[in-house]
Amino acid sequence: MAAEYGFSSRTAARMLRLNYLIPEFKRLVDEGNVALLAAVDMSFLEEGEQQAIWKLLNRQGLKLKPKAATELRKHGGELTEERIVEILDALSINKRSGNEGLNLKLPNSLCEKYFSGMESNEMASIVEQALEAWFAGKEAAYVQS
Repeated sequence: MAAEYGFSSRTAARMLRLNYLIPEFKRLVDEGNVALLAAVDMSFLEEGEQQAIWKLLNRQGLKLKPKAATELRKHGGELTEERIVEILDALSINKRSGNEGLNLKLPNSLCEKYFSGMESNEMASIVEQALEAWFAGKEAAYVQS
């Protein structure tokens, strides 16, 4: 069959594996919004885990990347919404060189709760103040012990 359609037997096996995806992920593959390898990794997860991942991605407007799919697959059978968020958040932290800093991604619920209507420089100032206060409290706790 693979030769008839001009692709490898490995690709044919991957295509067959897509039958284990929930309809929402199948649609994303058909639309070209999820790479084949990412979809194959998702196909090894339980239906409930796939649903939880899809709902989270859809709610936050995120795209499933192959690296994230591979990492999620490694934790199959133990994925809760909280664990999915931890895994995706850990992968979204990008270290940069020099003074470009570190990008952190906050869940939409936190942004809406604490930063609604603010500019990014205002948000950065609040985060800096909160971190300074938190670390000052940690140092005080160590001194008191």
